[in-house]
Amino acid sequence: MLMSARGMASFMGPLWFKALIDEARAGTSAEVTSVLDCADEPGTVLAALRCGFKLVGFTGPEDTRKRLDDIAGQIGASVEGDAVFGKLDLLDQRDAPAACRAFLAPD
Repeated sequence: MLMSARGMASFMGPLWFKALIDEARAGTSAEVTSVLDCADEPGTVLAALRCGFKLVGFTGPEDTRKRLDDIAGQIGASVEGDAVFGKLDLLDQRDAPAACRAFLAPD
C-alpha cells in the first residue's frame, strides 16, 4: 500500500499522485494499492474519486466523511478516516531503512 503524505492531494493534485502510482505499478508485478490523503477537503476527495482513486483518506468531520463514503461507494471506492491506516512517515527518520524494517517486521 502506497500512501501519499498528509494533505498531498491539495498540494500536488490527484492527477500527479495518480501518475506516480501508475509508474510504480508499471515497474512491478506486485499488487499495488494506493491511498490519497485529501486532509479535510471534501472537494479534493471528490476530485480524487473522479480521477479514479478507489481509496481516499479524509480527516474532516465524521458526518462529512460518511456522506463522501456513500458517494464513493456508488463507484466501488471508499473514503476512510485518519485512524484506519498504520503509517510510516520517513520525513524525520535518521535511518530510513531501519525504520522501514521495524515497521514491516511481524509482530
